[in-house]
Amino acid sequence: YDPEIDIAVLRVSKTSTAGSTTSAFACLELASTEDLRPGDTVYALSNPLGLGLAVSSGVVSAVGREVDSYALPCVLNTADISRGSSGGALLNAYGQAVAVTTGAYTYGNSMYLGVPVDPVMSADLTAHSWTLAEVKALEADREDAA
Repeated sequence: YDPEIDIAVLRVSKTSTAGSTTSAFACLELASTEDLRPGDTVYALSNPLGLGLAVSSGVVSAVGREVDSYALPCVLNTADISRGSSGGALLNAYGQAVAVTTGAYTYGNSMYLGVPVDPVMSADLTAHSWTLAEVKALEADREDAA
């Protein structure tokens, strides 16, 4: 969980609170933006306005775009995302998640942003983790301090 880069890694139990188990969860393979280039095709998976799965395609305009209020350089692309679509996956041509969709430039056409998943790929996922309740408490403390 890193509020500065707006990314969290979730660990999901194979057993529900009711005791039911499942054999597997669907997941996406992650890929670094290191091999992503301007002109590459990307696909945005999202849930705009809560209407269900939506897929749009576009091209990468820039990989390391510095944007005010973002801690990491973003992937600027033309794959349309609508309100409610932030947090979706931005996929490369191989179906690997390379970024998390976050928003768009307000005064521009086809200028959408994605936060790279690279920090997740290099994170120590064996380190201490927090429960959702602990994260909510951290966020509440942060808001109270502001």
